[in-house]
Amino acid sequence: MFEVRGERRLRRGIGSSKLLGPADVALEYNGLDGKPRSTALQFDPRPTRLAVNAATFHLDLAPQQASSRFVSVACNKPAALKPAPFFRGLLAHRREMRQSTSGATSIETSNNIFNEVLCQSMADLNMLMTETPQGRYPYAGIPGIRRRSAATA
Repeated sequence: MFEVRGERRLRRGIGSSKLLGPADVALEYNGLDGKPRSTALQFDPRPTRLAVNAATFHLDLAPQQASSRFVSVACNKPAALKPAPFFRGLLAHRREMRQSTSGATSIETSNNIFNEVLCQSMADLNMLMTETPQGRYPYAGIPGIRRRSAATA
């Protein structure tokens, strides 16, 4: 994170990457703290050409034609765990959100723009919520609590 902000580290861990298949790439990093970290990328549909540092798609589209490409990113999860296809995952997420907000208070005003602001604010707050043994809790801005939870998990 600090290198992204412009600081140069004196020492770094060891990074590597490998192709896992025609649509899958694994990025791995063994940190100076000795902890391995990994990021798995899965492309759907698979790219025309895939390398460890580039995915190339060749598309021939007619005017007004649309085509979707999806990339699933999983951090520190076993490569054997494949993500659900995008639309199935989207539907599952929407069901989960409806269930988790079913008892929530809603506010509606006569101003459509203000209603949209309220809806977006509620969606933003829901995105910050994380399940804990004590119930749902907003984790944003509380890094100490997140670190302790992750260490005990």
